[in-house]
Amino acid sequence: LTFLSVWMAPVLWGLLGLDEGLYGWLWFAIGCTGSVGSLAAPKALEICGGSEARVVSLLCLATCTSYVLFSFSSIFPVVAASAILGIVRGIMWPLTSTFINKKVGSKDNTRATTLSIYAGLCKAMGIVAGPVVGRSLTSYGEGTTCTALAAFSLGLITLLQR
Repeated sequence: LTFLSVWMAPVLWGLLGLDEGLYGWLWFAIGCTGSVGSLAAPKALEICGGSEARVVSLLCLATCTSYVLFSFSSIFPVVAASAILGIVRGIMWPLTSTFINKKVGSKDNTRATTLSIYAGLCKAMGIVAGPVVGRSLTSYGEGTTCTALAAFSLGLITLLQR
């Protein structure tokens, strides 16, 4: 998720001819969508009846939608996809932290370690996924790669529903 929203988005913006002078404003806007997402996390959980699995499924669906938008060769869908991923990232971090806090608790002082391991694993997945997605972009292009990422996200939704 971070790979696409942070590292790949500027590459796609450049390929689509967006003026580099606008990147700062776009990052500002995407940061704002992340903040809004973070503030909306409790409401998203409430709307989904307190089910973390439902919220995560909706986030996977939103991520899938953004991947499909990234596959278009027009700047507006790509910028919209970047904003969607900002919202998803904003909702996901407080949601996962709350979930870990509920499951681990503070009695055995492992909560901070568990949260740190989770954050480290997210970064490690980016280290592994980055070269794979980069190679796919080089070999198959943006449309095919983003479509494959969308299919992967739909597969995650299916697994979460079981």
